[in-house]
Amino acid sequence: MKIYDAIVVGAGPAGLLAARKLAENNVEVLMLEKDLELGKKPCAEAISERGLIDAEIPIESSFIVNEIFGAKVYPPNEERFVEISRSGEHSWKGYIIDKPKFLKKLLDVAVSKGAEAKLGSKVVDVKRENKLMKVFVKKDGEAESLTTKIVLGCDGYTSLITKKFFNSTKIEYISCFQYTLSKCNIEDEHTLSFYLGSSTAPLGYLWIFPKGNGVANVGVGVRKGSPKFYLDKFIQKHSSIFKESEISSSGGAPVIISGQLPKITADNLMICGEAAGQVIPFTGAGIHTGIVAGKIAGVVASEAIKNNNLSEEALTVYKKRFDEIFGRNIEKSLKTMKVFEKLSDEDLNKLAEVLSGEDVIDLANGLNIEKVAKKLFSYPILAAKIAKALLT
Repeated sequence: MKIYDAIVVGAGPAGLLAARKLAENNVEVLMLEKDLELGKKPCAEAISERGLIDAEIPIESSFIVNEIFGAKVYPPNEERFVEISRSGEHSWKGYIIDKPKFLKKLLDVAVSKGAEAKLGSKVVDVKRENKLMKVFVKKDGEAESLTTKIVLGCDGYTSLITKKFFNSTKIEYISCFQYTLSKCNIEDEHTLSFYLGSSTAPLGYLWIFPKGNGVANVGVGVRKGSPKFYLDKFIQKHSSIFKESEISSSGGAPVIISGQLPKITADNLMICGEAAGQVIPFTGAGIHTGIVAGKIAGVVASEAIKNNNLSEEALTVYKKRFDEIFGRNIEKSLKTMKVFEKLSDEDLNKLAEVLSGEDVIDLANGLNIEKVAKKLFSYPILAAKIAKALLT
């Protein structure tokens, strides 16, 4: 009976980096992906330069479709916007990627390092048996069972591994829907746009991410109602941008926004990326966090395999290492999101007059929120509703 050292379930950013790191450490790893094509889940396709650096691949034109120089955040009344630029404390570069091509690049690198990949292979069950893991797979209507020392569940928001072996009862989602539109009349195609408000995106936000040449990913995430309803309404209202637009693709999917699960390892098991809730809650951003989680998990699993110790205790160093990079950010972003969900449109309009671009980045990503809270103490209404809650 063949026994794999490791099986990675899911070929998203987390799974691809996990498989690569396992292979680089001379671990026999098989990656299983249910779809024949990578990157089928709708995605706004934005990533920072730091995210690409952490992915350990060259920044190249094969998957980069546009470079981003800044962003504008519009409050409900849209009378003004908060501008985010590369200057100041947050000196950053951003890109819009072709996500399927980006994932294909990550796959090619993982395979070149020695990882085996099977696309179109759906994992239908996983069981623990005699201190090993049995993975049951369906491919082209045929069923087979595989045996491995450890399973890394990188299978996204519908994760079978998470639901079967971890406590997923407190996971919360935001419903998202997106069009990729052509013939958009976008004033600056190197600037991202975000829109807030109860009539635009209740308990969420709407985005316009330009891909260049009049093409843009335009989507919305909401906690109440139909995201497609709000997106269609916004497009109709903003005819100056979308009057001649045509839909080239569309799709929807939920995104986990409840923060990282308290427990993400067990004997012979690890979960990574969205399967582990490793998404920045306020923004729903998960590519960079998934990349980092997959890399760390791959290295930790390699160490555990070589030491012949795949106990939960041996694997918990993975969460500790991830938390040192993103753990506090996810926690603080979740706290900020919950505070902002209680704000009225009037409060958001007032915030647009007060906050700087750097403040917005800090709040969204769980960075320096204490500094922003202290700034808001100068405004009595905002101090009572936001600043105290952020500092609690």
